[in-house]
This record gives sequence, C-alpha cells and structure tokens, in this order.
Amino acid sequence: NRRSKSDVIYHDEMQRVYEKMRELHAPAAEFFLVLWHTGMRFNELFGLPMNALFKGEVTSKPLADELRKSGISYFGYIYLDSQLEHDDRRREPDRSLKRKPLKSCKQISAKNARLIPIRTKEVWNILARRHIKMKEAFLRKDYGQEKADYPLFDDLSWNMANLTLKRAYEALKIPHRSYHCCRHSFTTLLVGETRNMFLTRAITGHKKDKSFERYLHIYEEMNQDALENEQEIVTL
Repeated sequence: NRRSKSDVIYHDEMQRVYEKMRELHAPAAEFFLVLWHTGMRFNELFGLPMNALFKGEVTSKPLADELRKSGISYFGYIYLDSQLEHDDRRREPDRSLKRKPLKSCKQISAKNARLIPIRTKEVWNILARRHIKMKEAFLRKDYGQEKADYPLFDDLSWNMANLTLKRAYEALKIPHRSYHCCRHSFTTLLVGETRNMFLTRAITGHKKDKSFERYLHIYEEMNQDALENEQEIVTL
C-alpha cells in the first residue's frame, strides 16, 4: 500500500473536491480540508478533542525555530498526543472516550506528542468554530467533566465521512482517493517545500529517515513531470 506520486492530491483537485463535498455534507468537507492542510491521520482528527487546539506560537522552541527558518507562518497549532481506542467513537458507560497512543508510540505522553501548525486562516476558523461549539457542550456537561471527551468533529460519523468523499469524486468523475492521500500529499509537499527532515518528522510523526527520503524522491518525480509537460512558450 505504499503511496506514490499518483496518490498526491494537488491544490486544485483538493479545492474541487472540497467544494463538491460542501454541497453534500459540510462536516465531511471540513474534515477533508483539515486533513489535507495538517497531514493528520483519519483517526487522529476524528477523535481530536477540544483541548488540543491552541493559538499563537508552538511551545517547542526547536520546532518554532525550524518553522521560522523555513518561512512557515501559522495562526495556531494542534497538540496531538493520542487517538481514539475505538474507530466508531463509541463511549464508555460514563460517557468518556477511551484513548490510546498514537501510531508507532508505546504510551500517551508529552514526549510522543506532535505539534501541528495551522497555516491557513480557513482551517483555523473551522477548528475555532468547532471549539466554540464543543465548549458550549462542555459547559452543559453533555459528556462529563473532561474536555478530552469533547471531540471537535462530534457531528461526523465514520460512514458519512467516507461516503461523502466517495460521492464527491464520483460526481467530479476523477479517480477516487482515500483520506490517507491527504496525509501523503501534505507530507510530500512539506518535504518539497522545506527539505527539512526534523520539521517533517516533528509534524507528521514519521519515525524513519527513509520515509523522508522516499517523500523527497516523490516530490522530485513530480517536478520532473512538470518539466516534461512544459507548455510551448510564444510571444504575446
């Protein structure tokens, strides 16, 4: 299941799919957009709690320095340290959500957490609006006393998310891609933009150096395709 350059969702395609998904089901469209802009895995965003969203500069100085060096500005960030135990987001008898460590991590801890910058105002506003909505639910104590039990995409089901994406691609008559292609696209484009292994691994959570090299190779292949498809230049 290793991804290649053919699985990269370019910006134009992302925008078309997003707009079509908004016509079908707005929460799924917002979910798709956030994934494309953050590189998170499906389950990571699906269970992202309200207390994982922060405004301002990331608290990790090394990461903040690397973002600055790479010319990356952002409106806030996501603190990601866990994901849901159950894919269907089912709750325990006390209405809490059981959580487990992130992929490839043995435990939930600050050491294993990722800080993910939010680079566009549109994505920040989507998450901020959802945070405000879940804060109201928290104040009502709909799901108890813990903010971690109030996911930002509480109004979206696994089935609806996947069905909406599938229908959008069918309506656009272009090859279907999965939500994981958003993560693949984000990582490929980030590697190409920054050439920064530390930054890419810190944001995406990839553990191996060879993953960075593979994404860099994919990005270089994409550039080669662009050169081969160069249009004829004429005077105006």
